[in-house]
Amino acid sequence: MPLPAPSLFLQHLTRLRLYTTEETLSIFRLLDILILPALCILHISGEFDSESARPLFRKILLLIQQSGCSIEKLTILAPLDTQQEEFYEILSLSPGLQCLEVPHIDTQGLRKLTLHTSDAPSQQLIPHLRVLKLCWYGLPPDGQHPGTVFFAALKELVGNRASLGQVHLSRYQSWDLHVQVETESLWNPTATDVNSEDALVLASQAEDFEQTLAEFLQYSFILWYTPQQHALACTDTVLQEELDRAMCKLESMNLAHRANSLALVRKNILQLLHELNQLEAGVIPGDDRFAFRVRAGEVCQKWKPFILRDARATQYAWRYVDHSLSILTCRPVDEDEEKTWKDIISRCNP
Repeated sequence: MPLPAPSLFLQHLTRLRLYTTEETLSIFRLLDILILPALCILHISGEFDSESARPLFRKILLLIQQSGCSIEKLTILAPLDTQQEEFYEILSLSPGLQCLEVPHIDTQGLRKLTLHTSDAPSQQLIPHLRVLKLCWYGLPPDGQHPGTVFFAALKELVGNRASLGQVHLSRYQSWDLHVQVETESLWNPTATDVNSEDALVLASQAEDFEQTLAEFLQYSFILWYTPQQHALACTDTVLQEELDRAMCKLESMNLAHRANSLALVRKNILQLLHELNQLEAGVIPGDDRFAFRVRAGEVCQKWKPFILRDARATQYAWRYVDHSLSILTCRPVDEDEEKTWKDIISRCNP
């Protein structure tokens, strides 16, 4: 008669965090023997091949089944295949899940996560999901073009989940993702034609402005500078005049009749201008000559009514945090106007 499998019962453990490499994958055997009835947060990360760790979803499923726990936050920072049926069985056993951070989910998977009013409650996967984070780790099994976001399925998922607050897309092809955002009317409701030349030109200008402002703020004037380097920048009139030209272009923009003004928000132009405005006197070289801080604040106030006009016409706000991370925030319909503005001019933290 075979001996019963050993088990480790930890009644009060609520969080489990595991990290492993290719050489230490055996640590996942713990999941076979653990019984954690109070577990609500599970975080697994590491550096290993997706095929080597293919049984991981099955082990997580076993852990949940034998523990009878209710996971609220599941994080898998590793290149696992989310097409496995065990992944969706895990979700079906986690109705209280609020934060899901996993590798890329394909079109079929996103549609499984889409809620429909005709579905019985028992058929709805993770109905209380508030944050969805997807990360691209490489070529999926079906050979799909690397890093492509399946926007049609994502749009349907977002539109049918009232409780969803944020979607994070990490390591996807930024150019492809940004084009799809800029040309989708759901995210740009006040633009009469999101494919118009005016809308696309503004999106392109926003990218140029972001690069200029970010470079000045992060490298030319503030970070990485010793007092001696800062003193040298104070004498670099070419650098100061370059920022002046960028500010003149921003000041000349009239958003009253521009399509797709949200491109300026997505590329963090308002945030960068606000940061420039809030700096102390003497930090920005040439400020005494060109009044960069004052002008940045004036541009923000000049644009504010038009930015809010467009931002409050939709619940959905995209921000491009950097070249590898884009965040979609779903705002409450009745959100206070000043709260919307504060989010627009603040740094978007993942």
